[in-house]
Amino acid sequence: MCKKVMFLVVVLGLAAGAQALPVNWTIQHHWELEETSGTTAYDSVGGLHASNSGATINQPGPGDPDFKAYEFGAEEGDVLSTGLIIPSVPVDGDWGVFVTFKTSHDHPTGDQGHLFGWNDGAADNRGALYIYRHNLGFWMRNGPALATGAVDDGKWHTAGVVREGDTWTLYLDGDPKDSANSSAAIPAIGAVIGNGVGYDYDFQGLISDVVYMPEPATVALLGLGSLVLLRRRK
Repeated sequence: MCKKVMFLVVVLGLAAGAQALPVNWTIQHHWELEETSGTTAYDSVGGLHASNSGATINQPGPGDPDFKAYEFGAEEGDVLSTGLIIPSVPVDGDWGVFVTFKTSHDHPTGDQGHLFGWNDGAADNRGALYIYRHNLGFWMRNGPALATGAVDDGKWHTAGVVREGDTWTLYLDGDPKDSANSSAAIPAIGAVIGNGVGYDYDFQGLISDVVYMPEPATVALLGLGSLVLLRRRK
């Protein structure tokens, strides 16, 4: 069973023992990260293909032996080649992003690891879903700051952040862990999996899936661009 089918089954809550995603919205973009060659990470739902700049492909993924993952590692100090863009989300736009990952690295002080983000170190509303000092969090300048407990146990987890109106909720493995209110909009800068945008926020570990789920009524407003997978090399 391919990941796309599996994710749809999980979202519908039909798979015995499966962990359903916490919002029942239509998946608009799904990077399965199952590639075994090349430098393109294909979006199997929305056709919004991403460019891989150095992650190690064809690594063991969660569950089914056929599932694959990308491995990201620390490569500090390099110039990051930002690629494709995710545009601004409307102030009241509902959306969610979920990342399935595994790590044993604690991402200690000074070594924040971004799972998904648009933190370029400059934009007023820069932000990221990240791991730092063992724990999962989401932060957005001039916006919400959310946090939960340790996730560096070497097990597969699915983390996500969802915005509904002005309510932002951080999820871990399907459960809400923290929430806050904010009307801040996301700036139109590059979005990245596994790193920062021009800054060293290297995630160290495996990522198996990334799902982007704008609420259906707002899809026409989003006009989504693209997203880049990055891990820099020395």
